[in-house]
Amino acid sequence: MELSDGEKLILTMLCELSAHLKIQGKVDPKLVSAALTSGNTWGIRHEYPGIFETKTANEAITDEVRNFLDMWAYIENAYRELTPTQKEIVEREAAPVGSNVRFSGFDPNYEVDHWATANFLVNHTGRFNSFRGRNINTPTHSIDMHRRMYATYRKLVTNGSLIGRANVTYLIAILRAARVAVGA
Repeated sequence: MELSDGEKLILTMLCELSAHLKIQGKVDPKLVSAALTSGNTWGIRHEYPGIFETKTANEAITDEVRNFLDMWAYIENAYRELTPTQKEIVEREAAPVGSNVRFSGFDPNYEVDHWATANFLVNHTGRFNSFRGRNINTPTHSIDMHRRMYATYRKLVTNGSLIGRANVTYLIAILRAARVAVGA
């Protein structure tokens, strides 16, 4: 969503007025204010899609980050449900990724749009609360890793394999996809 400086000022003032008067409306002034000050105005469209008719330029990034976060929420929940013996198998079979099964985030220096989008989704929307309060800054490029993992995850979702309880084999397959193929 592209906003002029004047529109940003007006929206900021309306957010402040709404908060001061404690108006309980359908639009959350804290979310709007956070979107304005962080440069993530696409977040307003994300939270209130019925208000807007046109698509944003960041929609592809937003969709991709949302997919990654959905995948990682599944991975972390599935891993948490495993027995200690199953966790040892995952650690061994999906090394080195299998030893720290946790969403690490994006590199804020080189993956700025993905990092800012994830940060906004985690900290300013009602989704992905399991990642809230977590440092999602990683010092290494991670988008390609998330894309490889998501491709495997998506195949398993598409064929129905991920319906029901976690399966060690599927979890290992997703985590192995994080590794870079050498000599490929």
